[in-house]
Amino acid sequence: MRISHQEQLQLDATPITQITLDIECRHSMIPILRGLQQLYSQPQIRDQALQLVAEDVLQDADPEQGREGLSLWQVFVLASVRLGANFTYDHLPYLAGNDRNLRAMMQVGDWSEDRFNGRRIRDNICLVQVETIEKINQLVVEEGHRLHPEAAE
Repeated sequence: MRISHQEQLQLDATPITQITLDIECRHSMIPILRGLQQLYSQPQIRDQALQLVAEDVLQDADPEQGREGLSLWQVFVLASVRLGANFTYDHLPYLAGNDRNLRAMMQVGDWSEDRFNGRRIRDNICLVQVETIEKINQLVVEEGHRLHPEAAE
């Protein structure tokens, strides 16, 4: 059974909009996580992006049947981090298991002992098509223009 994202947070989970990111840090993941945070705070854009991801990941499968897997939001977050920070698929399981900010962004609580299998991550992310990434990129660019119309110049 595949879900879009967690509406009801676990007791130990930080709401995505309240994740504290060190914006002084120069690590490549910080701007990516901040962008994801902004996108998540805009339900209309978030839902459009997750619908695009769902079309690729679910294909013709029934989302109500089968075993629980990565949520669509988790696939989206991991794909964004992989592409944005130019990480390999070998980096992602380690980060998903150990990076506190990334786990919070994936809606995994501090008490959770969830481990993310590298093959499962790769198999899910590889389902997201290039065309889908381009459409999501366009949604993000449009949101950026809405926030800062003068930035295009």
